[in-house]
Amino acid sequence: MARDGLRRQIVQELILCDRLGSDEDICLGHGGSKPYGQEALAGACAYLVAGLPASGKSTLVSAISDRLGAMVLDSDFAKRKLPEFDHALAGAALVHDESRLLIFGNAVSGSASLLEYCMSRKLNVVIPLVGNEEHRLKFVRNLLIENGYQVHLTAMLLDRTQATQRALDRFLQTGRYISLGMIFDRYANDPVLNYHKAWMDADTGTDSQWASLGALAVATHPAVVHSYSSDANPAALWGQTP
Repeated sequence: MARDGLRRQIVQELILCDRLGSDEDICLGHGGSKPYGQEALAGACAYLVAGLPASGKSTLVSAISDRLGAMVLDSDFAKRKLPEFDHALAGAALVHDESRLLIFGNAVSGSASLLEYCMSRKLNVVIPLVGNEEHRLKFVRNLLIENGYQVHLTAMLLDRTQATQRALDRFLQTGRYISLGMIFDRYANDPVLNYHKAWMDADTGTDSQWASLGALAVATHPAVVHSYSSDANPAALWGQTP
């Protein structure tokens, strides 16, 4: 029962509290998913941001949240509010499944999730995903479409070698650990390949369900616009003055 209360508290904090400037500052009682200093817009727009760990998704997600009035649906936000997260290097893995339930729920979870709350009110949402599995991307997209959303995909284009090095550098600086083998061998360059496949499928008419497609090239700093199919895609906003 105590755990159920904790889960409800975490979801409520994510609903009611503003997004913080740094994910590292999120903890129980501090930090949420709302766009900073404003309410989320009921525009029924969903923005999926795909890319390898350490590819810079958080920067784009934050920009989308604040400029397009979107709630951030990131399981890492929930992870940081669970007590086991502070367990040395294993913390993130220990709370991986539970944090996903708090954000996305499932048919048998028995408790409300942040996604369910947002969909019931048609709030704009931004969802960071690795995007290495095409079927996972399309599952999330189709669920949102079924609930009345337009779904936009924006990819962070970064080679797995560079992503692995960035993840190592981040660990040395912050202690935030992600398996380097997972990045290099399992995720590999699949997020980039899936973006290009989505573009090809849209061009050929094989799959026209994405409201828009776009990408940022992030191998250099700052990131630059690579491509976009519509001005409605967040990639089109990149570099513009807010």
